[in-house]
Amino acid sequence: MAISELLGDSSFTHMDILLLQEANSKSVIKIANQFGLNYLYYPISANKSSNSEFSNAILSKNKITEENKLILPHKKQNGRIRNATHCIINIYSIHHMETIIMSRDKRMAQLDAIILDLQNKRHRSCYS
Repeated sequence: MAISELLGDSSFTHMDILLLQEANSKSVIKIANQFGLNYLYYPISANKSSNSEFSNAILSKNKITEENKLILPHKKQNGRIRNATHCIINIYSIHHMETIIMSRDKRMAQLDAIILDLQNKRHRSCYS
């Protein structure tokens, strides 16, 4: 099972984003709790034999915003509907901020600029 593989592999403690398909809510919550992740999960289909739901999930160390579920056209051959799970996750990749040539004050000013940018983005919506 995928959850036991994730929980047994220490390299997953360094992940930023994890995308799951055909996951159930119990597994998503267990993984999120184990790794301290935020998650987005919209159940879309039900397995009648096991009486459980499943869908896609997005797990992230970063805050998840602007979440949405899109119901896709054209059902599967078995009549199940399909969906796409969507969200916004702000991630910054900073190149060589720790350079020894730059003073600590200048490096801290760079961090302040990133924090200010994040705060400004929090007050804007990409859907407006």
